Amino acid sequence: MEKINICVIGAAGRLGLCVLKALSQPEFAAQFNLVGAIVSSQSACRDKPVALLSALRTKLLFSENLQAHLDQTDVIIDCASAESTLQTLALAKAAQKKLIICATGFNAEQLNQIKQAAKTLPIVFAPNTSIGLNLTNAVAKWLGSKTPDHTDIQIIETHHVHKKDAPSGAAKQLAETVFEATDAHPSITSLRIGETVGEHTLLFTLNGEQIQLTHKAFDRSIFALGALRAATWVNQLNKPGYYTMDDVLLLNEK
Repeated sequence: MEKINICVIGAAGRLGLCVLKALSQPEFAAQFNLVGAIVSSQSACRDKPVALLSALRTKLLFSENLQAHLDQTDVIIDCASAESTLQTLALAKAAQKKLIICATGFNAEQLNQIKQAAKTLPIVFAPNTSIGLNLTNAVAKWLGSKTPDHTDIQIIETHHVHKKDAPSGAAKQLAETVFEATDAHPSITSLRIGETVGEHTLLFTLNGEQIQLTHKAFDRSIFALGALRAATWVNQLNKPGYYTMDDVLLLNEK
């Protein structure tokens, strides 16, 4: 099987490093080649060996120049910020490179730009690549469609203190799912505590009873596993489109 050449944006960040470390595992080393590890021009890692921060046996250097790596790239995994994603989007669109967007914190106009670009290339929009979280989202959709009218629905999300956006992208995704199923907007409470990887709890409060649906992430490696699964899936596509982890995990199939 021919390996998939991937380029990671935000490669020295929390998720980016998780992806690099996952690529050193035999399972993924047999499937993927890392052809680019992109960081910002202000990064302390710029021009330093990727091998210093990962177990990868590679001579690659962290680079700020995405354009220089596009010819070799099959799939771009964007783990950077919402602001830089739009620059990546423009380059991916011009080069017709498949793109997985794992960044969060997009406003409505930025999301619209992503959806417009998806008319010409395959894009997986995945603010949370955790397989378990996306399965939780599917369960939330089903629960929302079955609960009585006037059910009070709340979302509580907890992350580490370094996380810049609130609510989290995953919490917004859960809220959108609940709204589509119930036509009601759930309230979202955001907590930033210590080094919490990520917790999302949905509370469905009925008359005299409550359903709690909780997903907890214990290790950031789960996000890398989901991102690489998405890379394998999108690499097989031959048509443009705006896709999500629901598509990657076949949750839309009847």
